[in-house]
Amino acid sequence: MPQGVYIICSESGAIDRRTNAISIFGVIDTIRFASVSEVSDAKNLPGVSKPWIDIRTTAVWRCEEDELGEAYEHQTTFSIPGDEHKRIVGEGSFVFKTPLHRFVIDFGGPVFNQAGVIRIENRIRKLGDDDWQEMAYEIRVEKISLSEKPST
Repeated sequence: MPQGVYIICSESGAIDRRTNAISIFGVIDTIRFASVSEVSDAKNLPGVSKPWIDIRTTAVWRCEEDELGEAYEHQTTFSIPGDEHKRIVGEGSFVFKTPLHRFVIDFGGPVFNQAGVIRIENRIRKLGDDDWQEMAYEIRVEKISLSEKPST
């Protein structure tokens, strides 16, 4: 049975074409947002502010030697504070060609309206099976006032 090696969320990343080594940039563990209700609030936003965040999810799974060549399906989902509905941001089928299989899913995160936790899951199952194996990554979401400095 394949095992999850890791799942991590970041702002971006790169994969070396020669070695297939991965670099992950800007690991996301907390997202801070502010509600902008008036034009005067908007003037206090930093110049790089935008109403959403780009998220790159990288997940790696390992299989045993006798599982090489077997067909699986995968999904990457996320849920946001105040709405636990899982949104699918990546899915498909794959075959373990080597003992490690990597998924890199880029998606635009949601606009936030309350604090809590974003839960991002990457899951796999053998084609035809009912039960998923999953790994999850949680990102804390904090609401801040535009007049206060975020904690570090």
